[in-house]
Amino acid sequence: VRKLQLLFSDNILTQTYQQREMLIEHFSCESAVVFNVINPHRFGGNVKSLDFEQKDIDVIWIGNFDPRKSMDIYLTLSNSLVGLNFGVIGGTHPDHVEYGEIIVKEISESRNLIHFGHVNPDEIGKYLSRSKILVSTSQPSGEGVSKEGFPNVFLEAWYFGVPVVSLYSNPSGLLDSNELGVLCSDQHHAIQIIEQLTRDQNLWRKMVSNSREFSSKRDITNSTTRKMLIKEIFS
Repeated sequence: VRKLQLLFSDNILTQTYQQREMLIEHFSCESAVVFNVINPHRFGGNVKSLDFEQKDIDVIWIGNFDPRKSMDIYLTLSNSLVGLNFGVIGGTHPDHVEYGEIIVKEISESRNLIHFGHVNPDEIGKYLSRSKILVSTSQPSGEGVSKEGFPNVFLEAWYFGVPVVSLYSNPSGLLDSNELGVLCSDQHHAIQIIEQLTRDQNLWRKMVSNSREFSSKRDITNSTTRKMLIKEIFS
């Protein structure tokens, strides 16, 4: 069904260059990469982001507890950095209850990890505004292209000037090319980067500035952004 949908489509839009390459590889279909946008009103963008010294969450993780999200890696990071405060937003995925129960148990035994539970999308900003770093441990899906898109939580974090430390995802190479965070080679590298960003305020502030500038160009409430998006779609 997916192949037929693609073959009979006049115009295919993809979210990242990686997704575009996967469509070519798996379906021999060309597509146009259209940048993702966000609406700050949908995730509490009216909340004022706090400065470095005021933030009480050093690192935050957002997602469901399913194996592909690799929450177990985040737990390893928090256990290795006991001097930092780690936050978690999310809960057990209904398709992975056993895995979720293990994660919840380990969170309850952690000394430096706060579980905020499920948070409504329009309240995410309250937590991102208090956070210094967003960590992403989500792994790419090997079963197709549907899960190879752009993580909107990256844009939401950047809106609040929160750099992203990622273990796997680097949509269109933005983390590197725009200095919006760091794509880490492994868990040890992630630990080093988290330590550096929570210690080196100059480096952190540089990424904060880059993140806010980049996010402003993806703000759909901005008329310039809307015009750019329409041009991308219909060009």
